Amino acid sequence: MSLMQVLPLVLQTSITQGLNASPLQLAVSAYGVQEVSPVITSDSGWLTPSPAQVNSTGNVEMVNLVFSTTALAVGTFVATLSIVDENADNSPITVKVTLFVTAIPVPPHIERFERKIYQANRLQPVGASVPWRNRQ
Repeated sequence: MSLMQVLPLVLQTSITQGLNASPLQLAVSAYGVQEVSPVITSDSGWLTPSPAQVNSTGNVEMVNLVFSTTALAVGTFVATLSIVDENADNSPITVKVTLFVTAIPVPPHIERFERKIYQANRLQPVGASVPWRNRQ
């Protein structure tokens, strides 16, 4: 009988739109009589495990989770990692990864400048949001 242990089972991170999130890590280990060599897959194109397979006989193996997030829109994204090994009695194990993509902040001096332009041209009232910006 062999068992896998994967930590953590829930991960989350945030990133500003247009940037890549910093890598996160998973710890994968095995307990029991057989070596396990789990394969780690992602159901999302923006999250890749590296390496995608580890070998463990009780030692802890680290897996980097690499993000490709530059093309994602503002919002919340969820991916599921599956860790599968036919020799492990508790296979598969799933890990939920949540990514929050936030809007690019508007520098205060740009915001003040835009408001003055609108006021001077009487395009909209003072303090109104700029129509071409999608604020979250």
